[in-house]
Amino acid sequence: MINGYEEDSQAHLRILLEQAITLLYILLNPEERIQQYNDYCYVDQHNTMAKVEKYRPFYEIDYDKEEIIQNYERVKDKFKSKNRWSNKNLREMAKEVGKEAEEWYEFIYSWNSSYVHSDIYSLKGVFEHESLETSL
Repeated sequence: MINGYEEDSQAHLRILLEQAITLLYILLNPEERIQQYNDYCYVDQHNTMAKVEKYRPFYEIDYDKEEIIQNYERVKDKFKSKNRWSNKNLREMAKEVGKEAEEWYEFIYSWNSSYVHSDIYSLKGVFEHESLETSL
Protein backbone atom coordinates (compact mmCIF):
# COMPACT_ATOMS: atom_id res chain seq x y z
CA MET A 1 0.00 0.00 0.00
CA ILE A 2 2.89 2.34 0.79
CA ASN A 3 4.13 1.96 -2.81
CA GLY A 4 0.80 2.92 -4.37
CA TYR A 5 -0.72 -0.53 -4.82
CA GLU A 6 -3.69 0.02 -2.53
CA GLU A 7 -6.28 -1.51 -4.88
CA ASP A 8 -4.16 -4.62 -5.46
CA SER A 9 -3.42 -4.95 -1.75
CA GLN A 10 -7.09 -4.66 -0.84
CA ALA A 11 -8.10 -7.27 -3.41
CA HIS A 12 -5.44 -9.70 -2.17
CA LEU A 13 -6.46 -9.15 1.45
CA ARG A 14 -10.06 -9.91 0.52
CA ILE A 15 -9.03 -13.14 -1.19
CA LEU A 16 -6.93 -14.21 1.80
CA LEU A 17 -9.83 -13.54 4.17
CA GLU A 18 -12.21 -15.51 1.99
CA GLN A 19 -9.80 -18.43 2.03
CA ALA A 20 -9.31 -18.20 5.81
CA ILE A 21 -13.06 -18.13 6.52
CA THR A 22 -13.61 -21.02 4.11
CA LEU A 23 -10.88 -23.10 5.73
CA LEU A 24 -12.18 -22.42 9.25
CA TYR A 25 -15.70 -23.31 8.12
CA ILE A 26 -14.48 -26.59 6.60
CA LEU A 27 -12.61 -27.43 9.81
CA LEU A 28 -15.86 -27.27 11.82
CA ASN A 29 -16.95 -30.48 10.05
CA PRO A 30 -13.97 -31.63 8.00
CA GLU A 31 -15.13 -35.06 6.83
CA GLU A 32 -18.33 -33.81 5.25
CA ARG A 33 -17.16 -30.38 4.11
CA ILE A 34 -13.91 -31.49 2.50
CA GLN A 35 -15.93 -33.91 0.36
CA GLN A 36 -18.45 -31.16 -0.49
CA TYR A 37 -15.63 -28.77 -1.36
CA ASN A 38 -13.91 -31.36 -3.56
CA ASP A 39 -17.15 -32.42 -5.26
CA TYR A 40 -17.83 -28.83 -6.22
CA CYS A 41 -14.95 -29.00 -8.71
CA TYR A 42 -17.24 -31.13 -10.91
CA VAL A 43 -19.92 -28.45 -10.83
CA ASP A 44 -17.31 -25.82 -11.64
CA GLN A 45 -15.94 -27.90 -14.53
CA HIS A 46 -19.46 -28.32 -15.88
CA ASN A 47 -20.13 -24.56 -15.58
CA THR A 48 -16.87 -23.77 -17.37
CA MET A 49 -17.54 -26.29 -20.14
CA ALA A 50 -21.01 -24.81 -20.70
CA LYS A 51 -19.58 -21.28 -20.94
CA VAL A 52 -16.87 -22.34 -23.38
CA GLU A 53 -19.41 -24.16 -25.56
CA LYS A 54 -21.77 -21.18 -25.50
CA TYR A 55 -19.33 -18.28 -25.93
CA ARG A 56 -16.20 -19.83 -27.46
CA PRO A 57 -17.31 -22.88 -29.43
CA PHE A 58 -14.34 -22.40 -31.77
CA TYR A 59 -11.84 -23.02 -28.93
CA GLU A 60 -10.21 -26.40 -29.11
CA ILE A 61 -9.93 -27.60 -25.54
CA ASP A 62 -8.83 -31.10 -24.71
CA TYR A 63 -11.31 -32.42 -22.15
CA ASP A 64 -13.51 -35.45 -21.75
CA LYS A 65 -17.00 -34.01 -22.09
CA GLU A 66 -18.74 -37.24 -21.11
CA GLU A 67 -16.65 -37.60 -17.96
CA ILE A 68 -17.44 -34.01 -16.93
CA ILE A 69 -21.16 -34.61 -17.48
CA GLN A 70 -21.11 -37.91 -15.55
CA ASN A 71 -19.27 -36.37 -12.61
CA TYR A 72 -21.60 -33.40 -12.61
CA GLU A 73 -24.71 -35.59 -12.68
CA ARG A 74 -23.32 -37.61 -9.77
CA VAL A 75 -22.86 -34.59 -7.46
CA LYS A 76 -25.23 -31.85 -8.68
CA ASP A 77 -27.99 -32.58 -6.16
CA LYS A 78 -25.63 -31.76 -3.29
CA PHE A 79 -25.61 -28.10 -4.30
CA LYS A 80 -28.46 -25.60 -4.00
CA SER A 81 -26.49 -23.19 -6.18
CA LYS A 82 -24.24 -23.90 -9.13
CA ASN A 83 -22.18 -20.88 -8.08
CA ARG A 84 -20.88 -21.89 -4.65
CA TRP A 85 -19.46 -24.99 -3.04
CA SER A 86 -21.23 -24.47 0.27
CA ASN A 87 -24.94 -24.08 0.63
CA LYS A 88 -24.10 -20.97 2.64
CA ASN A 89 -22.63 -17.72 1.46
CA LEU A 90 -19.40 -16.40 2.97
CA ARG A 91 -21.19 -14.17 5.49
CA GLU A 92 -23.16 -17.17 6.79
CA MET A 93 -20.01 -19.27 7.00
CA ALA A 94 -18.22 -16.50 8.93
CA LYS A 95 -21.10 -16.28 11.42
CA GLU A 96 -20.96 -20.02 11.97
CA VAL A 97 -17.19 -19.93 12.46
CA GLY A 98 -17.50 -17.35 15.24
CA LYS A 99 -17.44 -13.73 16.28
CA GLU A 100 -13.89 -13.03 15.12
CA ALA A 101 -14.54 -14.39 11.61
CA GLU A 102 -17.82 -12.48 11.48
CA GLU A 103 -15.90 -9.32 12.35
CA TRP A 104 -13.34 -10.07 9.64
CA TYR A 105 -16.16 -10.46 7.16
CA GLU A 106 -18.13 -7.36 8.17
CA PHE A 107 -15.22 -4.99 8.59
CA ILE A 108 -12.36 -6.13 6.35
CA TYR A 109 -13.89 -8.36 3.67
CA SER A 110 -16.92 -6.16 2.95
CA TRP A 111 -14.85 -3.01 2.99
CA ASN A 112 -12.33 -4.46 0.55
CA SER A 113 -15.10 -5.59 -1.77
CA SER A 114 -15.26 -2.05 -3.13
CA TYR A 115 -11.87 -2.62 -4.75
CA VAL A 116 -12.98 -5.88 -6.31
CA HIS A 117 -16.45 -4.83 -7.45
CA SER A 118 -15.72 -1.19 -8.34
CA ASP A 119 -18.35 0.54 -6.27
CA ILE A 120 -18.67 4.30 -5.79
CA TYR A 121 -15.74 4.50 -3.36
CA SER A 122 -13.20 2.83 -5.59
CA LEU A 123 -14.38 4.72 -8.67
CA LYS A 124 -14.21 8.00 -6.75
CA GLY A 125 -10.54 7.27 -6.06
CA VAL A 126 -9.91 6.67 -9.76
CA PHE A 127 -11.57 9.95 -10.73
CA GLU A 128 -9.69 11.88 -8.06
CA HIS A 129 -6.40 10.29 -9.21
CA GLU A 130 -7.14 11.13 -12.87
CA SER A 131 -8.06 14.73 -11.97
CA LEU A 132 -4.83 15.16 -10.04
CA GLU A 133 -2.71 13.82 -12.91
CA THR A 134 -4.40 15.98 -15.56
CA SER A 135 -4.03 19.11 -13.46
CA LEU A 136 -0.26 18.66 -13.09
